[in-house]
Amino acid sequence: MPGHSAIESPHPGLTGAGHLVIATPRIGYEYDGILGELDTYGCRSWLWHKQAQRITTSRTALQTVLKLLTKRYPAVELRRGFRVAEKCTARCRAAKGHECACSCLAEHHGAEAPDRGWKRGWTMNGFTHVHENGQDWGIVTVEPAPLSRPRPSI
Repeated sequence: MPGHSAIESPHPGLTGAGHLVIATPRIGYEYDGILGELDTYGCRSWLWHKQAQRITTSRTALQTVLKLLTKRYPAVELRRGFRVAEKCTARCRAAKGHECACSCLAEHHGAEAPDRGWKRGWTMNGFTHVHENGQDWGIVTVEPAPLSRPRPSI
């Protein structure tokens, strides 16, 4: 996962290894709070990597992690591994879950799902990508959608 962020908040990343990694730059005093909140909301299967300043948990916790982080910060960067050569198809655009590794960087993922799929309740801006350590990463800024739309529940 890329090691730096334009936003000074924890940034979750969906790795190709099947994990959700939460990088926590320069906010060491908040690790315990984030871990405590993960426990509170039922995400008890996490690992703290002190050297790397990262938390690893299940990919299924993405909605919970985004909601917890956007309670503390106005926006977070969501990072995900993707494959440049994998074309975006109708299957991606109709998807309900958050799993996406195609070249759209998840910009179109779930866009045609009846309830916007996993994006319901979120506004996403600034789709971009970087190539680091032999991996392509899609990066998008995620923030809660205006209150006129319901936020995802935990």
